[in-house]
Amino acid sequence: MLQMMMSLETGLRVSDHGDTMIIPVLAFRLEPDPSLPPGLLTVDGECVDYGPIQAQVLPSLARVMSIRHSSDESS
Repeated sequence: MLQMMMSLETGLRVSDHGDTMIIPVLAFRLEPDPSLPPGLLTVDGECVDYGPIQAQVLPSLARVMSIRHSSDESS
């Protein structure tokens, strides 16, 4: 896992590691194993309550806009 996280800086894809698999989905639900003790769950770096997590892909829901830095503008 650490090797995978460190390789993100170099642009190496997550799927290039043998322990991972990318499965394209429109929605998902993750349920922690009830036989294991509760752990820590994070979503996008934020702690969330320990329990099932579900999400749905919503295309075109958000747009990202930025201001061009003055050194990026062509003269």
